[in-house]
Amino acid sequence: MVCGSIALYRFFNHQVLLFLLLAVRDFIIAFYFLKRFEKTSGVSRRVEWMSYFSAILPMFYFNPSGHPLFPYAYESAQILAVLGYTFSTFALFDLGKSFGIAPAVRGKRVKTGLYSIVKHPMYIGYAVAEVGTVFLNPVNGTLFAASIGLYWWRATAENRLIDSEKILEMQIA
Repeated sequence: MVCGSIALYRFFNHQVLLFLLLAVRDFIIAFYFLKRFEKTSGVSRRVEWMSYFSAILPMFYFNPSGHPLFPYAYESAQILAVLGYTFSTFALFDLGKSFGIAPAVRGKRVKTGLYSIVKHPMYIGYAVAEVGTVFLNPVNGTLFAASIGLYWWRATAENRLIDSEKILEMQIA
C-alpha cells in the first residue's frame, strides 16, 4: 500500500499515467495478497527478495525529460501503460487467490484466461507498460533492461518450481 501511495503522489505531480496504473495495481495486489491461498512450497529467501524488488522497481523510473525520443512519446507511453496494465490486471484476476509476489505453489496451476494462451502474462503486461518510460526519458533504458531481466528471472524461478511440483506429483501417484 505504501508503494501505491507513492505512485499516486508521482502521478499527481507528473501526470504520467503509468504511476496511476501502478497505484491501482498495488491496491488490487494488496487485496489479493490478503485473500491468497497459503503456499505449500516456495523458493529461497534470495528469490523472494529479488521478486519483491522487481515488483517495486518501476517506482524508480525517472520523470519525463525535456527531450523525449520522438514527438508523440508522451501519448505513446500513456497508451502502452494502459494496454500493458490492462493485460496484467486481467492476468491478476485470472490468478485470484493464487496470486503472490514471490514464486510459490498455491494450489493448482492456473490455466484459464490469459494463462491458457501465455505462460507469464503479468510480466508481458508489465513490460509493455514500462517500455513507454524509455520514450519519455532515455535514461530509463537501463532501469527497463534491469526490470526485464528481473521478470525473466522470476519467470524462470516459477517454471523451475512448477516443474519440481510436477515431478513430485508423479512420484506420489
